[in-house]
Parts: sequence; C-alpha cells; structure tokens
Amino acid sequence: MKKVLIGIQCRYNSERLPGKALLQVGGRTIIEHVVTAAYRACRYIEKSYQAKCFTYLLIPQGDERIHEYMKTSVPVITGPEDDVVARYVKMANTHDGDFIVRLTGDCLYIPPFVISRHIKWALRVDSDYCNNVLERMAPEGYDAEVMSRRMLDFIDHHATEPEDREHVTSIIPKLLATRELPKEFTIHNSTEPIDLSHNKTSIDTQADYERATRDFKKREGKCESTQRYGKIF
Repeated sequence: MKKVLIGIQCRYNSERLPGKALLQVGGRTIIEHVVTAAYRACRYIEKSYQAKCFTYLLIPQGDERIHEYMKTSVPVITGPEDDVVARYVKMANTHDGDFIVRLTGDCLYIPPFVISRHIKWALRVDSDYCNNVLERMAPEGYDAEVMSRRMLDFIDHHATEPEDREHVTSIIPKLLATRELPKEFTIHNSTEPIDLSHNKTSIDTQADYERATRDFKKREGKCESTQRYGKIF
C-alpha cells in the first residue's frame, strides 16, 4: 500500500506579511484553512484508493508561535528556515513516504479536490512529478505538487543554490531546460478548461489579506452551496 505524505510548509517570519499564517479569515487562521483542506483531501484518498495519507506541518526550528498554536491540530516537523528541501526530506525519511505532496501555508483557498486530484493522478500513473505549476492555468494559490520519493531525493542531491533549497521545486524547470533530468523521470502537468492563472488567491501582502477578508463570505456561500447540492471531490 502506497503512503502519501502531505507537507505544508509554513513560517511565522514572512518577510512581506509577518505573522500571516496566524491571521484570521472567517474565524480561523490562514494555516488552519490549508490544514483543513489537506485533511479533507487525505480522507478522500484513503476512502477511494489503496493508499494511506498523512498531513504534516513543516516549520522552521524555533518557530514557537506556530508550533504552539498548531501542535494539537496537526503533527509538526521542524527544520532549517531557509532549507525547505531539508524539511521535506526529514518528513519523508521519518515517515517513509512513497509520494510527497508540497503545499504552502498561504494558499488560503486551495480546494481539497485540487489536492486530491493530483494525488490520485500520481498514484494512477506512478508519476515522479504531478503538478499544476510548470504550465500554470490554475489560479495562483491553488498550487499542488506531488513528487515521488526518488524525485525528492534527486532534488535534495542536485539543489545546491539557496533559492532552490528554499523553493524546493524551482530546480525542476531548470533541469528540464538543460536536459539534466533523467529520462526515466515522468512529469505530468494538469491544465484547466480555461486559463485562470491571472487570478491570485494566495496571501503574500497586507493587500492580499484585506482582499481575502472581504471575499471570504462570498466564497463561503459558494462552498456551502456545493456541499449541499453536489460532490466536493
């Protein structure tokens, strides 16, 4: 049985909007919204596929504010602040994952079905990198990336630049461009019926946060309607 590990990277000391993970939107913190979406995706995967799915919060060592707030809600894994790859490798090694899902803690509105769709696809075709970011058509803030364990290990070995250690998968398009990615690695990009990449739903600035608080009730109403009249996944 395959084991899927969802890792949500998050830190309190965000440069553009410090403390954003614990800002409230609709009565819950931003990171709680993301964790809830991950848990719901996990439940669907375990119910519908022969796989085990677990969610972890990956935070910098010493980030006590997020640790204390979230430790009773989700297992927390700590690692270097600027070496996020190391946090994912620690999660994979500690919990022996076959597939690693990368989510970021500022994707407030990421729907559970977006996460579960990419996990499902990766499981079906045994993908090394199943994503919606290489050829973006989804809104910014709906980012979902599923890596095989060997892809994560390859990234860990080849990502030597600080930028690539921090952004985890930024090395993949570079390797594709230089044809340094082994041919046996399989890449799958998901697309949408229409291009929605011009829309932004992630929270990076104060303006993003203010927009999110204004829009939440409208989005919440649509979500309730979907749950009442149709399937979420």
